[in-house]
Amino acid sequence: ALSPDGNHVLTASGDKTAKVWNMSTGECVRTLRGHTQGVQSAVFSQDGGHIVTVGRDHSAIVRNMRACSAILAIRNLGLSSSNGHHTRPCLFSVSTRS
Repeated sequence: ALSPDGNHVLTASGDKTAKVWNMSTGECVRTLRGHTQGVQSAVFSQDGGHIVTVGRDHSAIVRNMRACSAILAIRNLGLSSSNGHHTRPCLFSVSTRS
């Protein structure tokens, strides 16, 4: 995911982390930990102030981008359909601006 200001790229990885990369230098500026299995999706909030990650561990973690601290962790999302197959989480943001 590309940050709203275009300065950072956010990647999700099977190594249980998400990483924030500086677009200008290519340097990893933050490694986000907290999932017990691989990270499937990662997005920036519309204003770039927060990051949300979703992992194979059926959890979502919301982080403050500046401090890189977790402000909300949702565990056991229960991402199974009625037929017992697991679903893949999808992250999106909704704008309330007109």
